[in-house]
Amino acid sequence: MTMKDVVVLALEPYKGKINTWEDSDIELLFMGFGNISIYWADENPVEAEDISGSFKENAVAINEALKQLKLHNGKWTYKDFYWVINSNAGEPRTDLIKAIEAVGFKCYDYFDSEEFDTPNQINTFEENPLLF
Repeated sequence: MTMKDVVVLALEPYKGKINTWEDSDIELLFMGFGNISIYWADENPVEAEDISGSFKENAVAINEALKQLKLHNGKWTYKDFYWVINSNAGEPRTDLIKAIEAVGFKCYDYFDSEEFDTPNQINTFEENPLLF
């Protein structure tokens, strides 16, 4: 499973709603999606491999996921999402995290099992328009 696959799974149920959004709303959906660790919900993060990647890897994955979902229309490059991820790296949106967790994953603040014993719960923020 890749980060792109996670984003596709999470957003597929909301594709119709997202299609009604402005381009800037779609971009901002991913604000703060940099310092994040994502694991299968039934895995122990201390022992499992983090699905998320570097800021660049996550930005590329987002861009490719939006293309696959046909929410892209050639408007963006991964660099656009890199900027959004980097601009508020600590707090992703609550609705995006709930959508990811609803399809079988658990999200944490960035977690390095070699450095820490347990992951920290992810801090999020509310934003409009909401996915649900």
